[in-house]
Parts: sequence; structure tokens; C-alpha cells
Amino acid sequence: MTFDVYRESRELLLESLPAESIRHWLVPLGFENWEATHRRLLRLAARAAGRRSFGNLLPYLLTMLSETGNPNHVLVNLERFIEATGAAPEKLHYLATNLRAMEILVKLFSGSQFLTEILLRNPEYFDVLIEHQRLAHAKTVAEFCAEIPDLHESDGSTDYLDALRRFQRWELLRIGTCDLLDLFDLPAVTAQLSNLADSIIRAALSFAATQIRGNPALDRFVILALGKLGGQELNYSSDIDLLFLAEKDAGDYRRLGERLISALTEVTDEGFLYRVDMRLRPWGRSGPLVTSTQGYLSYLDRHARLWEKQALLKGRAVAGNLCTGKAFLNDATPIAFDIAAD
Repeated sequence: MTFDVYRESRELLLESLPAESIRHWLVPLGFENWEATHRRLLRLAARAAGRRSFGNLLPYLLTMLSETGNPNHVLVNLERFIEATGAAPEKLHYLATNLRAMEILVKLFSGSQFLTEILLRNPEYFDVLIEHQRLAHAKTVAEFCAEIPDLHESDGSTDYLDALRRFQRWELLRIGTCDLLDLFDLPAVTAQLSNLADSIIRAALSFAATQIRGNPALDRFVILALGKLGGQELNYSSDIDLLFLAEKDAGDYRRLGERLISALTEVTDEGFLYRVDMRLRPWGRSGPLVTSTQGYLSYLDRHARLWEKQALLKGRAVAGNLCTGKAFLNDATPIAFDIAAD
């Protein structure tokens, strides 16, 4: 950096500044399209409570931007965020007097466009995002479940599923921000993403049961998670590998399984919850959607291929009757290990 950014950068807000001076100041910071950057800074200054207010923020903002890989990209996102808040003067003044909040935004905007889009769509999340202690609390599945929107308070199926999607979006933003700020290490991130998925699957299962006449008995039905979710290693874009089992009368639960998959995968204006992969069930795509526990044990013993048995070693009961799921895994694991040993 060839100039004293803290002392001189405020001059960038002078519209009469010679072009060569603007270029000389902005290019070393990483702004190749310095003319567009200058226009963007002037627009932001015009939206502040006063040029002095934005001028107080500018030296620190430029320093933070210069330390990112793509400062122009971050500045574009900042302008979009300020526009989305609908209260530009107040927000810019707040950022000028709370540099830690500005740092969080810069790290978010430079680290993940996916998370950035969540915040831009819901700028009200910002006020919670800057509460560091609350932000970094590692939640259990039970804590996630306690915070999920109440099914009985919704105005219908679409309303409830959209509420679930908004809940998921906020939690993804919370977890991802903790990841970017190094408040969570990698095992904590994957555990939080997995706990979040567990809680949403449970909520979606309860919802699916209400959509079927007669409300099928969930005490005889269990959902196993396999793959990354089963191993509590879920990442931000993972599919979830699921297996549906029933203690008996497995065919009676087919519609429940179909409705659950629809609830998790259906796309609305609020997005979708998860991509679901059911191919690890017995006989893959050609097999029944729901299998009886005894039927699956027989399949494992007689027909399952090695990789199917290995996949089951990461199996974990996540929704429905968890005791049924654990009992099944206790019976299935010796079969899987025995063949794997061969």
C-alpha cells in the first residue's frame, strides 16, 4: 500500500478528485476496476447519514477489503446488503462505530456467496449474527427440535414447510458464520450440520404423518441415516442418505415415506430442505421404499453386496422409533462386520 489509508482515504469521497489520484489509491488495494469502485463508494457515502459518517468507516473498510481475495466482490455485496436493509444511514453509522460487525460482514461476503445470499434475502438476521456468544453455542438435536416452528401453529402445509426452510436457512447462516470466524472447528461444523438435519427430518416426519389419513403409527417406524449424515459428517451441500424401516406391515408405511421425501425435497419460493438419496435400501431403486426390519436382516445375510454392508456400519437412527432403530442396528452390525472381515 503506497499511501496512508487512515489519513488520506477520505479524499476518495471528493467527486472532484482527479482520476489519476483515484486510480493510484484504489488499484494497490486490489480494485482493478477502480472507476466502478469509486462510483460505488460515492453511492454508499450518499446513502450514509453524512459523508463524515461514511468517511469515518472508509479507512477501516478499505483496509479490511485489501486483505480479501476479491475486494470488489465484497464491496458489491456490502452495497447490496445496505440496500436490502432499507435503513442505510442507520446501518452505515452502526458499522462505522462497530468495526467487529463490519469485520463479520467482510468475512462472510468474502468467504461464502451461498451464506451471503441468505443474509441478503433476510437482512434482519444481521442483528442476531453479531451476538457472538449466542452465535457460537453448539446445539444438540434436542435444542434444535425445541426451536423448530410449531406444526400446530401453522396455517397449512405450505406455510409450515416454508417455516422449516426459513429455520434451516438461519441455522446454516449461523453455523457457516461460526465456521468462517473460526468459532467452530471442522468436527463441530459437521456435527452441527448433522444435528440440524436430524431435527428437520424429525419435524418433517411428524408433518408427513399428519398428511395421511389415519396417522400411521410412528412407534413402529424408524428412519436410519447412512453416509455422511449417518456418520455425523454432513457438509453444507451433502445429500442425505436415508433408509426407512418398519417393525412389520412395511407396505403400510409407503405413503408416509413418499410424503416425507416430498416434504424434504419439494422446492418453493423459500427453497428446499435436502436432496434425499434412497438408493441404499434393499435392491436399490427397484426395491420397496419401506422394508421390514426382519426383511432387511434377511437381505443383509443373503443378498447384500459388500459395499451395502459397509454403508450400514455408519447407520444411525435419527427419527421415528429410535429404540427400534438401535435394536435393528445391534442385530445388523454383526452380519455386516462378519462379511466385511471376509
